Amino acid sequence: MAVQPNQQFNMDPSSQQSFVRFFKSLPEYKE
Repeated sequence: MAVQPNQQFNMDPSSQQSFVRFFKSLPEYKE
């Protein structure tokens, strides 16, 4: 599956929120 980075983040708000929630739950995530 070859997905361009810009397409990867071109998603609906609910999916984006789920992605952000998942991303922030990663141990590697630091703010």
